[in-house]
Amino acid sequence: MMKKIVALASAGLVLLLSGCTNVNAAATLDGDRVTVAQVQTAVNQIMAERKTFDTSQMNLPTGEDLNRNELTFFVVSAMLKDIAKHLKAEVTDKEVTAAVNGVIASVGGKQNLPQALVQANIPSGDLDTYFRMYLTSKKLQTTLKAAGVPDAQLQEAFTKLIGDSAIRLHLVINPRYGKWDATTGNIVAADLASGAVTKK
Repeated sequence: MMKKIVALASAGLVLLLSGCTNVNAAATLDGDRVTVAQVQTAVNQIMAERKTFDTSQMNLPTGEDLNRNELTFFVVSAMLKDIAKHLKAEVTDKEVTAAVNGVIASVGGKQNLPQALVQANIPSGDLDTYFRMYLTSKKLQTTLKAAGVPDAQLQEAFTKLIGDSAIRLHLVINPRYGKWDATTGNIVAADLASGAVTKK
């Protein structure tokens, strides 16, 4: 469920791709950076937590795919935070805590949470952020409905919100992670020699 909301939030995202001037930045948003170290820390935690379970039957991303997934997560999280601030649809810490506790109960207690997170490809250190994203997305959908957007047009309206945020934040992606594919709503592999940096 939580991974699905990442895909929903990122679908149709209009990234303004240009060369990253700082090699330590995986992405920049209005001057703020998602650092290479931040992405690598999340990847390292995911890989370490996988070692505690048998993942042979799990379809989990690895290598460059995993790096791109984690960068997408950080980028979309920042975009949703920006949108929620503008639409006054921010999620409180209390709401996040309640949601986390609800999932812990649904998986049968804290002892079962680590395996559930591995299966969902979520590093335990980012659990609260994932739930904040999920709850923010739900609030934004509610806000759109209250503004008169019909259900059939929610995805299109949601996509426009994210596109507007990308422009507002002057979003830049480091081409070492690939390039943005607006069709799939993901950062995809790119041949740096053939111009991986594409302005949208």
